[in-house]
Amino acid sequence: LVQPPPAIAVSDEEHDFGLNQFGDPAEWGLEISNVGYLDLEVTRVEFGDGAFSSDFEAVTLGRGESITVTVTFDPDDIGDYAGTMSIFSNDPQLQGEPVNVSLEGESAIAAIALSAQEIDFGEAGLGESVTSIIAVENEGGYPLVISEFIFDNEVFSVNVEGELTIGVNERIGVEFIFSPDDFGDFEGEVTIVSNAFENNQVEIGLIGVGVLPDPHFTYTITADSHSLLVSEALLDDETLVFGDEIGVFTTGGLCAGAGVVGLDDRNNPFPMGIAAWANDNETEEVDGFKSDEEFAFLYWDIYAQEEFEAFADYEQGPEAFAANGFTILSLSAVSRNVPQISLNLDDIDFGE
Repeated sequence: LVQPPPAIAVSDEEHDFGLNQFGDPAEWGLEISNVGYLDLEVTRVEFGDGAFSSDFEAVTLGRGESITVTVTFDPDDIGDYAGTMSIFSNDPQLQGEPVNVSLEGESAIAAIALSAQEIDFGEAGLGESVTSIIAVENEGGYPLVISEFIFDNEVFSVNVEGELTIGVNERIGVEFIFSPDDFGDFEGEVTIVSNAFENNQVEIGLIGVGVLPDPHFTYTITADSHSLLVSEALLDDETLVFGDEIGVFTTGGLCAGAGVVGLDDRNNPFPMGIAAWANDNETEEVDGFKSDEEFAFLYWDIYAQEEFEAFADYEQGPEAFAANGFTILSLSAVSRNVPQISLNLDDIDFGE
């Protein structure tokens, strides 16, 4: 009785590795099987192009057995590649010829290009933000993936969340943000981390200036006013600082005068003058104080970006509005919730 011979079979006769990033090997599994009866001896594998290789080792496969060979595409340069994987065995039907598997693949790189190496944001008000857009282009043949923006100064940021992918020959605008947390000059650097082949980390210099923003409190200047001289203004027992504001309000909650602390002398801001403006009786809308109307005060904390109610301690002059009046006072406020204690005034009978 003559036993049937071995017979070789492969899971695929061709494979395209597609587009791959240069330097990042791509792998594919090819299954080699014995679909005959007697043992199949798979002796060697040859490749017609050095861009392709495998982990193959000579093996004997019994009836119905198979192995998976890992085929790797890892060229020495970028470009398009095509080759043949030749598998030799003792399959008598092939008469010493191999089974051939066609292979192809493309290798490319991502290349980053920036429209500028430095961003000068100019001036930005404290508590405000300014933006600048830098064009980022992928000049390579593989998608550019920006994985991270690393800033060495927290006043600078970027309007990007997560990874940013830029296609082949694509150019996009990336918005950078400057949000000063103090007055003065700021410098920093952002490092853009990507999969670009030759420069996977590129830096952009960042500069900007923190300045006073437009006033927080707004009011209408009319014909008559009451002069207020603030000798001291405290918030949590600390003197208000340059850029903070003091607003004077009517009992109806209308701002009728304000001033920026330290605008005339940053180092010696007090005493500080504020004009409280009278209502213009020739207009229908209320735009200032009525005679004998009491003053109310609010602080604007420029660093906290919050308003706080302030309380007056009058030192000299009227405590209510008078045209051409003059008052000296000090102000104080707290920014935190102060515990309040209340007592029940009813009699308590403890008994005997």
